[in-house]
Amino acid sequence: MKAPGPFRRSLRARLVGFAFATSSIAVVVACGAIVMLSAIGRWDDLERGIAARAATIAQVSDLALVFDLPDEAVAALETAAGDPSIVHAAVFDESGELFARLESDHSSALETLDFMRAKSAGGLLPPFVTVVEPIVSGGEEVGSVAIVASTETVRRAAVREARVALTIAVGVLLCAAFIAYGLQRSVSDPIL
Repeated sequence: MKAPGPFRRSLRARLVGFAFATSSIAVVVACGAIVMLSAIGRWDDLERGIAARAATIAQVSDLALVFDLPDEAVAALETAAGDPSIVHAAVFDESGELFARLESDHSSALETLDFMRAKSAGGLLPPFVTVVEPIVSGGEEVGSVAIVASTETVRRAAVREARVALTIAVGVLLCAAFIAYGLQRSVSDPIL
């Protein structure tokens, strides 16, 4: 017995629907994977760049901490001022207390190393990445450099790439639907 009215679908319609559904799933998964891989690569690049900058600042800040010269530490931090992704940069002494910081619009609330670490917690793509690099002098850790960078550029790039991937996916799915319909007709017409 066949289903009445709108629930009756021909074998041809079922085959087209199945082909379209499987193609849709494959294209969406592939596009999602490409966007995620790109976002992960951008995130890694940002983190490596910030880590390299923190290591450089740590190397030149050791004597500033040893001889209690906060102005020298600020001068070392100012090398990070040209990077628009950096939101906070600070040097902490061995007890974790703020020794020097890069003054910016966002740095007024910057008080402790724990605050900087907490800024990058949570989320699929957290709004900040934090890198903490120890400052070593004479083989002993005398403090640390912490840099907080915004991931906004990574987010914007991921959204832009997702839009492009969605546009391509829709185009591919439309092509797949037309091809599936033509192939399905060439197979089912002789049988039906």
